[in-house]
Amino acid sequence: MSPECKAVIDGLEGKGQVYQEEIVGVLPYGSNTTITALTYIAYREKIKFPGLIIKEGIPPSKRYLKTLIYGAQECNLDSEWVEYLKNQNLLQYLGLNYQMKS
Repeated sequence: MSPECKAVIDGLEGKGQVYQEEIVGVLPYGSNTTITALTYIAYREKIKFPGLIIKEGIPPSKRYLKTLIYGAQECNLDSEWVEYLKNQNLLQYLGLNYQMKS
């Protein structure tokens, strides 16, 4: 990825504000070989949701989860994976309050 493209993604993902970069090992779909990838992880100490204790990160927004489901369907991933995505908890934004809803 070019430095210019990365700068755009950093801006879109709120790098340094809400998210931090992390290098992780991932297993690509249909592969047996782990590769290195860049991901964005929410800063636990910067996320303040009333009544929500963040232990394992935060659930995705409805908009983001719809994007993941659309992408999985577009790439013809296993229907089991698509169903798994469809059954994830969502973070619902209700005014200034945040609630987890499935």
